[in-house]
Amino acid sequence: MTDLEIRRVKDKGEIPGPKRELLDVYEDGLSEYRKKKWQKAIDLFEKALKIDPHDGPSITYIERCGLYTGTASQGLGWCLYTDS
Repeated sequence: MTDLEIRRVKDKGEIPGPKRELLDVYEDGLSEYRKKKWQKAIDLFEKALKIDPHDGPSITYIERCGLYTGTASQGLGWCLYTDS
């Protein structure tokens, strides 16, 4: 979910409490991810999963952070290529 998509959903104001909390926590996690603060991002995405254990974007970003911290689970089914 992009920043713009998050803002559009929030601006509608029709989000029930738990979903709004999920979006807030997810947005915070995404912010930390973009700052390359992997462990903070993981903690926030895990908090999002406590709200909704099936939140696909949070699961995906936890796995991506794991690649950077060396804690990714095996068998992700995709590769991450970097220039470094």
